[in-house]
Amino acid sequence: MDPSMADLNSPHSMGTTIIGVTYNGGVVLGADSRTSTGMYVANRASDKITQLTDNVYLCRSGSAADSQIVSDY
Repeated sequence: MDPSMADLNSPHSMGTTIIGVTYNGGVVLGADSRTSTGMYVANRASDKITQLTDNVYLCRSGSAADSQIVSDY
């Protein structure tokens, strides 16, 4: 096998998983809890869903510092 293609057989896991599903009674939100930078896992128990008001929630992904400022504002 071509060595440059060997990586294609391995599963890749990167990025944040966030999902929102609507139903008759409202919305269900879910997110993973890992905060990482490249291969380094900075926190395994990060809360990525923040309540802003009684009926508005912020689902955070991307730069942790930027999204934290938005949710704190």
